[in-house]
Amino acid sequence: MLKKLMVVFSLSFIVFLCPQMSHAYDPEYYQEPYRNQVHFSPEFGWMNDPNGLVYYHGLYHMYYQYYPYGLLWGPMHWGHAISTDLTHWIPQKIALYPDAQGHIFSGSIIIDKKNDSGFGKDTMVAFYTNDRKGIQDQRIAVSHDEGQTWEKINEPIMKNPGIKDWRDPNVFWYQKDKKWIMVLTTHNKAMFYSSKNLKQWTLMSTFGPTDQSKGVWECPSLMRLPVENSNQKKWVLQISRTEGSPAGGTGVEYFVGDFNGQHFIQHRKLKRRDWVNYGADYYAAIPWNNLEGPRGERVTIAWMSSWKYAERTPTTPWRNSMSLPVSLTLVKMGDAFRLKQTPIYYLKPKDGHIRFHHKTIQPSTNILKGHKFKVGEIKAEFDLSKSNAKEFGFQLREGNGQYTRIGYQVTTHRLFVDRSHSSNFHFNSDITGVHAIHMNPTNHKIQLHIFLDHSALEVFGNNGIRVITDQIFPRVNNDGMSLYSSGGHTVITSFVLQPFTSIWGSSPLVSNIKKWQTIKGIWADSMSGKVGQTEDEGSILSNRMGKNFVYESDVTIINRNYINKGTGTGGLIFHSDKVAKNMYVAALDIPHKSVQLIKVCNGKRQVISQKTMPLKGNQTYHLKVIVQQNLIKIYLDRKLMIEKQNPTFHQGLVGLYTFQSSSAFQNIHFTSKP
Repeated sequence: MLKKLMVVFSLSFIVFLCPQMSHAYDPEYYQEPYRNQVHFSPEFGWMNDPNGLVYYHGLYHMYYQYYPYGLLWGPMHWGHAISTDLTHWIPQKIALYPDAQGHIFSGSIIIDKKNDSGFGKDTMVAFYTNDRKGIQDQRIAVSHDEGQTWEKINEPIMKNPGIKDWRDPNVFWYQKDKKWIMVLTTHNKAMFYSSKNLKQWTLMSTFGPTDQSKGVWECPSLMRLPVENSNQKKWVLQISRTEGSPAGGTGVEYFVGDFNGQHFIQHRKLKRRDWVNYGADYYAAIPWNNLEGPRGERVTIAWMSSWKYAERTPTTPWRNSMSLPVSLTLVKMGDAFRLKQTPIYYLKPKDGHIRFHHKTIQPSTNILKGHKFKVGEIKAEFDLSKSNAKEFGFQLREGNGQYTRIGYQVTTHRLFVDRSHSSNFHFNSDITGVHAIHMNPTNHKIQLHIFLDHSALEVFGNNGIRVITDQIFPRVNNDGMSLYSSGGHTVITSFVLQPFTSIWGSSPLVSNIKKWQTIKGIWADSMSGKVGQTEDEGSILSNRMGKNFVYESDVTIINRNYINKGTGTGGLIFHSDKVAKNMYVAALDIPHKSVQLIKVCNGKRQVISQKTMPLKGNQTYHLKVIVQQNLIKIYLDRKLMIEKQNPTFHQGLVGLYTFQSSSAFQNIHFTSKP
């Protein structure tokens, strides 16, 4: 049985279909160290802010800031993934590319149901910030095939009025006045615009600054949320801030108030600041457009990292993940309104389930000793009226002197995550090891809902009133756990631990070769096949060795610059030693427009034969190598290009090669000949 979606939306709101789950589990796909198994991450490359979130015709579209050619932030693209349940994601091709006009920064997507824009009824319209050498303006792109292909309208709809850091348009329909609203942010304020046709926009008002804190406001969203146990609804303005969060870095602040179609008026100014999340790794949270729950709940997702160290996390061939999506409502607490977050997940249980009720935990015991836990959820409720402990909680991913502690301090009423002993990875010095927030008991009870992944930890306290999200990077084999009580005993009224299987299915690589070992560069399976990326020379070797054989693949050298000029080389390695220092390469050289036979001796490349061909980047070619009795034949699209006697290497491993490029290989097939 699949786990029921843990959110109160009706079946008409969530579509329970999941094509990804029908795929067989693949031990090679999405299984790198630290690769999260129930949180979204791209197949390869750098990712940051989610943007363009929209629900349409049963599909949840998630676009995101993406640099596919390395592990550091670079010229921004819009990546794309789709889901039918907000849990299992299927990567799609890149939606928007940077060009000579500029980089593609964050934004939003709406469904133009009445053709207000003139681009056609039910057209998807994407709003994004175009950044050209630091000068930012607002532009649109349109899709007539439900988000699969996009046409950029390169003239800006809003030219920069001389404002720095003027970006991240969030657009929604305001039914009362029958107009479109856009929220933009600048250095330390939000700006509200209106439009009837999605092309001409009028500034109505601004909100902020709210304090003198350093940092920049980014990724705004304005939404109307229901107040639980009432008929009220209040407007919530979310702002991502590059500095000043409780964890010491980036974070998402929210303000509760009213919106009259022109101005946002904060409900009441508080001495404290309200944060969506009190961990270090939660940023750029925005809602899905065209999507509301039966009471008006909204769904958001966030980038699970921090600009303080995002470029230094120890992952490859990808960098950064998304949080779990959450459903948002408000709760009245005294004379203030607090955000409540309910995680949305639809995951398949795995063996290892643990359940018990009404146990007393003594300081000297660990009733979870011997149990192993890496990916899944914990639900626990503690009764403070029957306890005298000063602190209680869990230690997860224990081993080799490492652990992450999730606990509650009774006298100070503090929920905390302590990752100071989580891993060998040294976070930036101004990011504290302990992230904590005040959380009062409810009827003398404390509830913890914890999600653990290979490099992620999300803690929802007291039904989502308090949330802490942190990355952790423990040793891969750390899987121990403890339930601890300090300074006295603790009564736990209920406990459920449920491991989950991975959301990732089988690799999209089509090949009769199953095992590969990266030698140089960044290599990953993707919807394009096996992709290699490098600024220098990259190679990956298989476990297949041959003397006489047929070795072939579809090869695409991917354009990586803005003017669509092909760069780099990619090809098939054969007769290689175990470290790719001595080998042959049948290569497609885009800059020199030639098919080449390259000999590598002690790491030095030499072109020993070539055939001029009008090769182009982003075009797929079929490359085949036949070796028989020391004669090498290289074919391109079934035409013989090179025929050469083999005087140097007579047998060895086969593999893939890329040089100063990103190269994709699909339909890879090796047949040994007698």
